Amino acid sequence: MECLRSFPLHANICSALDRHLEAIYITQARRKEEFVNTSNRQRQASAHFREDRDILLLATALRDLCLTTRKSRTALWCALQMTLPKSNTDKLDEQRDEESTSETSPGRTLIQF
Repeated sequence: MECLRSFPLHANICSALDRHLEAIYITQARRKEEFVNTSNRQRQASAHFREDRDILLLATALRDLCLTTRKSRTALWCALQMTLPKSNTDKLDEQRDEESTSETSPGRTLIQF
């Protein structure tokens, strides 16, 4: 999108994407930790406490991933809207909106030439 616009995107868009990538890495790391600790669970006696802790950390990472995904999708949608050129159909829609707001009361008729 930056190439289409010929200038960089807003800093908030870039930071939202960076936070999303960081949340992906954290979630992957938590999943790997949970997997490794689950395989070692059979050898240890206090495995239940460790397993619960790993699952809670993974759940927290997934919650953060969900939030950052939503924010990054919104940021990308905003970037797309800023990148797209304004078309003639958008101008016609604006004219129709202006005409609909300029109508008089329901009992009167509006004559257009």
